[in-house]
Amino acid sequence: MPTGNEPYEFFTGIIQGAVGRAPMLVNGMRRTAGNLGFTMGVDAQNRIIFHNHLTRQAARYGFNFIIGGNLNPATVQRVWNQLPEDAHNRVTDWAANTGGQMLGGTAVSTAVGRVLTGGLRLPRQIVLPAMFVVGIQGAMAAIWRDVD
Repeated sequence: MPTGNEPYEFFTGIIQGAVGRAPMLVNGMRRTAGNLGFTMGVDAQNRIIFHNHLTRQAARYGFNFIIGGNLNPATVQRVWNQLPEDAHNRVTDWAANTGGQMLGGTAVSTAVGRVLTGGLRLPRQIVLPAMFVVGIQGAMAAIWRDVD
């Protein structure tokens, strides 16, 4: 976890997302399994489902705002209150680190997907959607920090 004293949060995030103690791909698998109720218990499953709901709401309201709709401040406040402490105390560092984790994790996920479909010759119709879901869940784990 970054300390906040590091001048290169984005690059630190890339390394953490790609090969850190819990890379984005692993966090995505853990979060997917937790969402399905296989690991981490009922409380963790409910927290992951709640964060998925908040993410869906934030994306929908963000899209509506971009196309000229009104933004509900209550929704923004609800999402903001649920973000990790890093997001509240060090917004820029947290965002840079999270973005770096997503970039590094996506690069590793792409490489793993190519090995699975190219080298091992697994069907792309199964591997690519699975890697997409795990990648999205890994990105959400980087944002919410709910599987550490």
